[in-house]
Amino acid sequence: MDQLITVEEVAEHLKNPPSLDPRPDFLKIRALQKHIIKAIKKRICPQSQIHGWTGLVMDPALYVLLEPNAFIVPVSPGAVPTYPAFASPSIIKNIDNLFERDRNYYLSFVNINRACFTMLDDTVNDRYKVSNTPNLSG
Repeated sequence: MDQLITVEEVAEHLKNPPSLDPRPDFLKIRALQKHIIKAIKKRICPQSQIHGWTGLVMDPALYVLLEPNAFIVPVSPGAVPTYPAFASPSIIKNIDNLFERDRNYYLSFVNINRACFTMLDDTVNDRYKVSNTPNLSG
């Protein structure tokens, strides 16, 4: 990716989610999921020019019906690029460019996750933030 997607950009798209009050149920959670899908679909993802980042929140089986390939979560490219021994300046420049694109792609993924989590944290009442693991809310 040539440009980094910021948390603020995604948060702008995620504004005004449907309410889950007084108690979350299937229809309200489904409406919230549709809201998130619609919001992150607006941001271009290298894996899908049409459906954007919707693979993050959609069921993988449903996503494969829309796209020919499954959504793959980007991996961190590391802290610094790795150069082969005795690399020429043109190879170093090419590696730098590829590293920067991979880094922007990964950081965009992290920012989209953070914005979605923040929106969910604000939307879901604390009474319903529970986990199967003791002393952990999720």
